[in-house]
Amino acid sequence: MRARVATPAGRIGGLGTAKAVADYAAAKGVQFVNHTFTSHLALSASLQPCAGLERHDLCEYPVAPKPVAYELSRTHLAPDANGLVYVPEAPGLGIALDYQAMRRYLVAAEIAVGGKVLYRTPELPR
Repeated sequence: MRARVATPAGRIGGLGTAKAVADYAAAKGVQFVNHTFTSHLALSASLQPCAGLERHDLCEYPVAPKPVAYELSRTHLAPDANGLVYVPEAPGLGIALDYQAMRRYLVAAEIAVGGKVLYRTPELPR
C-alpha cells in the first residue's frame, strides 16, 4: 500500500499551500488525498491541489452531507459510474452558489473593538 497524506486546504494556509504539499507528496511517492466532509464548494476546493497529479485517485467524499452543506450550492460534484469525482471545468472553483439558500442560514454578526467595527456580515448578491 502506498503512503497517503490527507490535508484540508483551508487549515494549512489555503489552496497555494495545499498545492505545495500535494506536489511535495507526489515527489516523495506519497499520495495526496483531499480532506473534506462539508459542502461541495469545500469539496471542489479540496480537490484543486491534486488535480492533474498522476496516481492521485482517492477522494474523501461527503456521502451524507448535512442539508445546509448541500443546499449552499446549485452545483454538486457527483461520482461517475466508476466512482470517480472530477474537478469542475467552470471558472474558479466551478461551483455555483445558491444565495437564496445562504440567506436562510445567515446569521448577521458584527465585531467591534473600542467602538471601531472590524467586521460586519456582508450583504449577499441577489
